[in-house]
Amino acid sequence: MKKIASLLLSAAIIFGTLVFATGCTKVQKVDLSKYVAFEGYSQMASIKEQPEIQDYETEYEELKEERSEARDDDDDERYEELKEKMSLLKDLKRALDCVTFKVVKGDDGKLANGDTIVVKARYNEDKVARYDVAFEDDEFEVKVKDLEEKEIVDAFDEKYVKVTFTGIDGTGSVDIEKTDEADDLSIYYSADKTYGVSNGEKLKIKAYTYSDEIMLKDCDEDGNATKEFTVEGLGEIPEKLENVDTSEIDKELLAKVEEKAAEKGATDDGYNFGIAGDNFRYSEIKILNAGKLKAEKKIYGYKKTSYSIDNIYAVIYSQSCKVKMIDPSYSSKLKKGAVKNVNAYFIAYVNDYTMVSDSKLQFRSDYYYISTSKTYESVKEAEKYIKDYYDRYEFTEVK
Repeated sequence: MKKIASLLLSAAIIFGTLVFATGCTKVQKVDLSKYVAFEGYSQMASIKEQPEIQDYETEYEELKEERSEARDDDDDERYEELKEKMSLLKDLKRALDCVTFKVVKGDDGKLANGDTIVVKARYNEDKVARYDVAFEDDEFEVKVKDLEEKEIVDAFDEKYVKVTFTGIDGTGSVDIEKTDEADDLSIYYSADKTYGVSNGEKLKIKAYTYSDEIMLKDCDEDGNATKEFTVEGLGEIPEKLENVDTSEIDKELLAKVEEKAAEKGATDDGYNFGIAGDNFRYSEIKILNAGKLKAEKKIYGYKKTSYSIDNIYAVIYSQSCKVKMIDPSYSSKLKKGAVKNVNAYFIAYVNDYTMVSDSKLQFRSDYYYISTSKTYESVKEAEKYIKDYYDRYEFTEVK
């Protein structure tokens, strides 16, 4: 016999603890702790609400088959013995179906092998009594064991994923960047919303895996783990830049202009050095000395329409240079070999790639483009170029 049948078939020997007589009725005395079952993996397991008789259907059918054999063999005593044990097993099952279990001491849902928990049984005594069953204790200790072990992985640990929010408040994006470690474990992520988010908004991100080797921490019955995030850090597009730190963007603009600026010893047309005026624009010159780039003026443009808000941030730079005329070309004022101190002017700007966040002017995302323009005779001329080209913007100077 298998273990449950063996337990029940040995009842004749241990009726002193399992079955006792009251008048003509035999009452089964049952230890409920033997019928506590668990579901899930170690560290993430839960108690099953209903008691379980392991392999009940199999054991009952085996008793039934043995009873049939006893009948065929005309073994009346054996037949009646098996018939009684089938009745006891069925009554036990019916009585256990009236019971529900609840963990009253222990972390249900996070149970692990080796844990000792306290379980409370709830049932209607009258219903249980109908089946001639009495339970020994309503509250008892159980040791958790025989749970399958799996590696428990916190899918939202930074070693597996980084969640960030980018863009403008109200139209922001949710960026979920998973690591190589997450790929190795076949962990994937999805959000209930990825676009059009606002600061303070709550959203949920789900993690799931196709790996049979791991289990996600705090997962549901389907194996999915969910974490709630609060959207934060999205920027805004203000009408003016007041008390705003622009140093981060300024550094990027300067680096772009430095690629265009004159260097000592270089020889080229004045236009390519950003030096304007008919004397230099088309003349070949040599840079004898090149000064550092200087930010002369910062301007900010703002445009709002019924469907969008746009902005532009520009910095005008100057560079003082000492040059020598190599080939005057069309110039009639400067002769070959003439040396002159001149200024070059440049503009660097970003259009619709910036926002203000934490009182700083920042790029909206890792993708942006810096435009440059050159060859102006003055700061005023360079500023006029920007304002004329973006004539629908309202411009203000950034101090």
